[in-house]
Amino acid sequence: AEEEQQQEEVEPEEALEEGELGDLMDSVSNKLSSIMESASDFFGFMQTHVAARRQADQIRSEQLCAMDQENDKLTREIQSALDILTNAAHSIQQVAHGSHEDDNSHDAD
Repeated sequence: AEEEQQQEEVEPEEALEEGELGDLMDSVSNKLSSIMESASDFFGFMQTHVAARRQADQIRSEQLCAMDQENDKLTREIQSALDILTNAAHSIQQVAHGSHEDDNSHDAD
């Protein structure tokens, strides 16, 4: 009974003809090639995607840096304008106080 069971297990392998085994191997090989090609395409896509993200991040970083520089420049210009206005206001106050003193000296006359 055991020998019959072993023969039955062997029979399916024997049932494959030489051509069928070759066809099966070709089919498996083709499927593996297709899978490898798809995987290669996917990894290529991912590399492109990652490179594009890095480039976009680099551009954003450069834009932010440029905006910071422009902001610093405008801040300096505004501060300079405020300094000029402050100095002008002090000068006007000094002139105004001086003219009041002149008015007071005329009143004393």
